[in-house]
Amino acid sequence: FSKLSAIFDETICHDQSPLKQISQKQQQQHDDPLFLEKLTEDWYQRFFYLAMHWKFHQPALEEYQARKKCMEQDARDGTNHLETWMEQHNIGIMDYECPNAKFLVAAVGSVGFGAFLNTQAAMTILLALRTGRMPIFSVKSLFYWQKEKGPRDIWLLAPTQCKSKDMLCYFLPTTPCALLHEDLANVTLYGSTMKEQNYLRQKMNLPSALKTKRIVAINSGLQNKGVEVTDLRTAAQAIIGELMEGWKKHQQESHQKLWSDEDWKAMEQAQKWMVEKSVEDPTGLIRQIYVYLLRPNPHYKSLLKERLSALVPPDLVPANAVGLAIRGSDKC
Repeated sequence: FSKLSAIFDETICHDQSPLKQISQKQQQQHDDPLFLEKLTEDWYQRFFYLAMHWKFHQPALEEYQARKKCMEQDARDGTNHLETWMEQHNIGIMDYECPNAKFLVAAVGSVGFGAFLNTQAAMTILLALRTGRMPIFSVKSLFYWQKEKGPRDIWLLAPTQCKSKDMLCYFLPTTPCALLHEDLANVTLYGSTMKEQNYLRQKMNLPSALKTKRIVAINSGLQNKGVEVTDLRTAAQAIIGELMEGWKKHQQESHQKLWSDEDWKAMEQAQKWMVEKSVEDPTGLIRQIYVYLLRPNPHYKSLLKERLSALVPPDLVPANAVGLAIRGSDKC
């Protein structure tokens, strides 16, 4: 719970976004008849994002705690043994082994970024949630028709100065659980035939024969059309339920009030909404998938903040503004 502000701050949302301003409503007047409803809506949006974040980060938690303990010991000793060892073995600060995790690998592809988000990326996240796997977006050519085009193991949208030539050039990884190049060399492929591709598109699932496979790479042919995610909303609701139980237990044991009474009421109702609003708000989960995918890395987050500060009037209230996208292409 103490990390929530930092977790939501990773997003591309503006600083005044309710997603980030967890305590924002507490400074507002409570005589607003819609106060509790607005607070509930805020938590409803946060919970979908938080469920994804926890699902894809939780497998690395034990390693993170062990690494943190070693770094704290190095700090007390005035050494940097762990940092030096990680540099020698080319291990990044967001690289974790996650030995018990299973993975779903999808090729980034050569389509435009908008098409990639709306079809391949968002649907891969849904499939990863449904199958309990960690989503990895790879630039490596895995399927035979990709290899026939030659060794193009780079993302065409990556900036020239970025060495990795993949989505990490702009964004944070979808999961801290990492794979080695040799892992991808022996990956199980699914989607090589039209039959397999149709199964992915129609079922939004993997066949039972692949459930025991640790790493499965799929053909990026998923489509955002008529996707039924009620079961995923239920799964996300269960994740939030477990987190809320942990918060309540901590509050009781520490005798420290984590949230206001209004927040607790809003949170309990928001958790119910995660399933109850599936008809009223069918794209609620999908929206937060986009927010999750578009978390800028530190360099581009700083650059975005700098550019927006120069472009956006200081007195602009984003919540009261309407955005209009202008495309500089043949579709404009």
